[in-house]
Amino acid sequence: MKLFDAHNHVQDKRLSADLDAVMQRARSAGVIRMGVKGCCEADWPNVIRISERYDGIAPSFGVHPWFITDRSADWLAALEKLLL
Repeated sequence: MKLFDAHNHVQDKRLSADLDAVMQRARSAGVIRMGVKGCCEADWPNVIRISERYDGIAPSFGVHPWFITDRSADWLAALEKLLL
């Protein structure tokens, strides 16, 4: 069976040391595509790196309400640059 993990946060720093193993376990379980959700400005570069490193990654970017007070003055321009 082929699976699409539509929503995950594998860019979480708690997974960074074992990310290769995490991705391999997902592939072994049948996950062929993943939607990696960048939910704050600090996540965005990691989401990009993951999408460049692993096949089948659909990166997404935004600001979750939990992190709205952490955004920089230039957050919207940075987001537009990623999306356009």
